[in-house]
Amino acid sequence: MPDLIIVDVPTCATNSHWRTEVQGQTGKYLVTFGHVEMGPVANDYTCSCPHFQYRLFGTGEYCKHIKRVIEQKLRCAWNAELEPVHAPIGGNFCPKCTGPLTFERVAV
Repeated sequence: MPDLIIVDVPTCATNSHWRTEVQGQTGKYLVTFGHVEMGPVANDYTCSCPHFQYRLFGTGEYCKHIKRVIEQKLRCAWNAELEPVHAPIGGNFCPKCTGPLTFERVAV
């Protein structure tokens, strides 16, 4: 079996940390995407609404605010491995949303 090679893959910064406010029925809630300490996956969405905080956190289910963010595709989430048709533009800018890029170490 050949040796693995470690490469740095460009990805939109929204894959490591992202946040937005969502208007709910009783106020605004903060929806974030990033590292989760106690969840089913390493990076996921969280919401500051009471329903998510007290009933859904750690279950893998999303509240209506997170579902709305996902449906509206508010987070770019571009990744060069998954969407190689977009080539990074000059500098450290995402080719899809022109936001900042980060680089993830991946074994190939």
